[in-house]
This record gives sequence, C-alpha cells and structure tokens, in this order.
Amino acid sequence: MNPGSILTTAKTRALGQTFEVTLEGGFTIINGDLYYKATHIAARGMGLNVLSLNGLFPDVLVARADALPFGLAFETVEAKDGVVILTAGK
Repeated sequence: MNPGSILTTAKTRALGQTFEVTLEGGFTIINGDLYYKATHIAARGMGLNVLSLNGLFPDVLVARADALPFGLAFETVEAKDGVVILTAGK
C-alpha cells in the first residue's frame, strides 16, 4: 500500500490456465458513497505476455452513505502506513 494506491496480486484459474492478476487502485468518495476505483488491472498466464484489462471493470461500490448511522456521510479516505483511514461527519 502506497499513499493514494493499493496494489493487490492474486492467482486465479480461467480458460484452463492459472493467471496471476495484478490490481492497483484506490478508494474514492462519490456523492458520499465509498468506491474502489481500479487504475490498473493486468493478468499474466503461462506462455502469455501481460494482458491489460484496464477500463474493463467499473468502480466497485464498497459502502453507501445512507448505510452509516446518525445521518453521517463519508468525508475523506486516506491510505497511510498500510491502513485505510475513513472519516465521516454530517
């Protein structure tokens, strides 16, 4: 985790192959809702060059603002020292 971005790697099986997938992105607040926005997605399989999947996946809704108690809404999100810090207020 770097300030402003989170890098994740995983292995998955598809089309009879194992692919190593790299996902980089960060959290953002849109209209009070918390989203994960991928900025880079790539997959590498046996005998293949890296396949770029950028732009193929939409932002992922992590939490809706109206799900917070007491009428609170997300205000800021920050990645710091390996932790994602969220603040909420009215």
